[in-house]
Amino acid sequence: MTAVVDNLNRALARETVPSFRRRLWEEKNDALVELATLGSAANHAANSAALDAPIAAARRAIGVIDTSVKALSDLNERFQVFVDQFVKIDDKGSNALALFIKSEDIERIMGNMNSYWLEIKSVSAGGNNRTRKNLIWFFAGARVDHSGGVIAEYTLYNTRGAVVTSDKIAYYEGYIQPKNIKKGKLKDIVR
Repeated sequence: MTAVVDNLNRALARETVPSFRRRLWEEKNDALVELATLGSAANHAANSAALDAPIAAARRAIGVIDTSVKALSDLNERFQVFVDQFVKIDDKGSNALALFIKSEDIERIMGNMNSYWLEIKSVSAGGNNRTRKNLIWFFAGARVDHSGGVIAEYTLYNTRGAVVTSDKIAYYEGYIQPKNIKKGKLKDIVR
């Protein structure tokens, strides 16, 4: 503010027009009044020094908060990486979360001692069709019979994972007419 007063004094020394000099005097007086209300530089320095301690305390408090925020941000990033890995789909199309949910469902279902786990594996399976034609069936159409068989292994586990029984079964039905397949006239294996 003292620079403004100095500039106004220099302008007054060079100005010769009375109306302009009057305005410069008014501006100088306004600046002096404003300068007087601001107080001295020593008062400003004392007030500034008095505020240094609270400002330093506030900066320390902000530093503590920044440290806590940094720790929480790091924790959040680690958790996000964990979640991303947990729900990431592998090349088989499943993820760890789905496997955990399935295992919880299995554990809930197999909660009692009367539960068992059956593993079935098809070793080999196949079949064919036989077409029968003769002069009598020429006008009625050919007869088609189906034949098929399977070789399968099974293992039955109890709730502790111990094998209760296991075996390999081979089954061949022979040729069957389609009407018998539809009627359900297949025979079960008798052991």
